[in-house]
Amino acid sequence: MQVIRGLMVDDEQRDQRRPTTRLNTRFEKFGRQAHWETQSEPDEGQGRIRRADPPYDVVLADLLLAREDLPDRCCGTLCA
Repeated sequence: MQVIRGLMVDDEQRDQRRPTTRLNTRFEKFGRQAHWETQSEPDEGQGRIRRADPPYDVVLADLLLAREDLPDRCCGTLCA
């Protein structure tokens, strides 16, 4: 079975599990097995992507992570 290396970046643990579980089911149908690393901090996730050797096959990221450097914004858009 071929192994897929993935990274999930999301600040909510429950939101890290759902998509990776669904993708694991799909990958298995194609004879692949995914090994996921998780990260809750966007800057550290970006660092892991840069340092990855070999590179990740799949990266999933929450696009609405709260940003401490811009407290009233989430990734460039106003938060509700």
